[in-house]
Amino acid sequence: MALIGLVYKIKPYSPLSLAKIMSLAVIPVFLVSPLAGVYVDRWNKQKTMYWSDLLRGLFIILIPAFFFYYHSLIIVYILIFLSFCVGRFFIPSKMAIIPSLVDGKDIFMANSLVSTTAMVAAMFGFGIGGFIVEKYGIRIAFSIDAVTFFTSALLIFLMRIEEKKRFSPHDLINLGKDAFKAVKHSLMHEIKDGLKYLLESKETKYATKVFFVLFSFIGSLYVVFVVFIQNTLSTITMELGVLAIGAGLGLFLGTLLYGRLGRSIDIKRVINLTLVLASFWLVLSVVLLKYYPSKLFAFF
Repeated sequence: MALIGLVYKIKPYSPLSLAKIMSLAVIPVFLVSPLAGVYVDRWNKQKTMYWSDLLRGLFIILIPAFFFYYHSLIIVYILIFLSFCVGRFFIPSKMAIIPSLVDGKDIFMANSLVSTTAMVAAMFGFGIGGFIVEKYGIRIAFSIDAVTFFTSALLIFLMRIEEKKRFSPHDLINLGKDAFKAVKHSLMHEIKDGLKYLLESKETKYATKVFFVLFSFIGSLYVVFVVFIQNTLSTITMELGVLAIGAGLGLFLGTLLYGRLGRSIDIKRVINLTLVLASFWLVLSVVLLKYYPSKLFAFF
């Protein structure tokens, strides 16, 4: 929401300007994610997480300083880019640390709770963020955002994590093997292994294709939809935040519904059907909103 407000201040109703800013969030996925996954395997997950949040908080709190006091957009773009780069280390660490926090039988439930919490947080974050940006300005919004990262870093630092270690003589053999593999496998070799697995596994190949289509769809839609809503509902971020709550609520309810019914339905059939239905509903929604700009309907 703060970035949308920033773009609006630079150049109102410009999909191109918004696309430039949002591309800074996308590029690290391709540049940093493959490297981050390899390094996270070797690093302490807890330290990686709290350092990631400390750095992100620092980068974010510097954005309004350079924008308002030094009027340097280049530095602002660099700070945004670095913030999303660091975020690529946080995400795999967060997922990898879960087995260290819970028993094996609770891992599925823990993953579900993490996903659900993220949805609820995003839902309220977008809504409150949209209100803060429109009512109090982007400087306050960035400052509050930075504080949330610092708070998160502190809470992660205070977590007590006990690694579950069961040592046996057989582990000495495995340790020797692991040491040999660590020397043998270079960074690039591990990335190649990952890509090889991705292309050889039928399930991961399908998932990759779906994610590529889905995120290409979302990426191209996002910037034009934001400007469309700003024009249609005469808002900068307020109504966008409310719509994001609607989207988050839909994701939350959809997740609960799929959790109840999903196991009895073929996964690929569900994915293909929902992509078609979502596309149809999007076209219908945009046409109706163009001629009947109702905030209630937009939320629905």
